[in-house]
Amino acid sequence: MFKAFIIGKKTGRSIRGGYIRGMFGFFFTEGPVYNLADARKSYTTKFVRFFQGMPREGVCFGPSQFEAVFTSLAHTAEDIQKTIAAAEKFLPHIQSFCPYDEQGTVLGQVHLLRIRISVT
Repeated sequence: MFKAFIIGKKTGRSIRGGYIRGMFGFFFTEGPVYNLADARKSYTTKFVRFFQGMPREGVCFGPSQFEAVFTSLAHTAEDIQKTIAAAEKFLPHIQSFCPYDEQGTVLGQVHLLRIRISVT
């Protein structure tokens, strides 16, 4: 079973996704995602919060839930376990996490260079 779905169930979040070998993707949505129309029904606001909040746990993902995530030989089993633990820690708080100040400005900067831990 896909890890994102398991983490979602453990943390009370609806997450669906899929994978092919070292590539995967996931969506914050109730139902299955088979095509673009299904993907567009997902909660993009939750993904924005996930994208902005996970670096605080030491893990960065691409900025769009419509992008694939890739694993590589550089990712160790320890890296993957750290990523899973970070997601399990952050996801229960995703609703209350706000990456913006009162004026709508993003708090802090997220840099995606030289990232080692990036997958679940």
